[in-house]
Amino acid sequence: MVNKTHNRQRLSEFQAQTALDHSLDTLKVLTEAFDSGRYGVAFSMANEIVKIVSGNEFCTKHRGAKNFKVPNLPILENNLAPQTRIILTRIHNMEEQYGMFLPLFLPENLPTTVLKFREWWNRDPIYISKPNIKTGERKNLTRRQFITDVRNTRGSHFDLNEHEEIELLQSVESVGVYFIAERPDGNDLSTEDGSLEIRISPAAAMMRQISFELLNAYGIKDDGMQY
Repeated sequence: MVNKTHNRQRLSEFQAQTALDHSLDTLKVLTEAFDSGRYGVAFSMANEIVKIVSGNEFCTKHRGAKNFKVPNLPILENNLAPQTRIILTRIHNMEEQYGMFLPLFLPENLPTTVLKFREWWNRDPIYISKPNIKTGERKNLTRRQFITDVRNTRGSHFDLNEHEEIELLQSVESVGVYFIAERPDGNDLSTEDGSLEIRISPAAAMMRQISFELLNAYGIKDDGMQY
């Protein structure tokens, strides 16, 4: 006699694994598109990331066994400027002048660490805001908060007051400084007046970094973009 309940459970687990594999494959395709210059796909990564870590019981069961290798930049308590811990800035100052925020990936000259899922997702801050003028309070943005807020700002529940950090991370102002590209004719370009183009926003670079960390934790090789 066939145990139909057992068969349904096995089929359900197979379907859950198939769904997880599909989201991992989709995320990989999105990262490759991003690396080829289609930077606008960055925010589509958020949906796949949520599916991978919490799409069903199978996903939540298996994420705890994963190890996430990440940059381990120190939090500078006395630095009152905003701190972005998983991205860097690059200014191209050759024939064409422009700026880009880029994921750190796993830099050879910077420290790294390995985190378990809960620490990686819920606790490790990836962005620390400047102090509030009135209260002095600083907001720490975790990967979970960032991904959740990105999904909400791109969906039907957008509330600017609730997601002001995400909106801020679309612009260079989120890092608290301006950048200048020098030109031979002396007419320098600057992010302060908008004359220096920023092709990849801080938020897009952060999304690419999180995708990089997640794919590698799940055994999918991601070497990162060449820049």
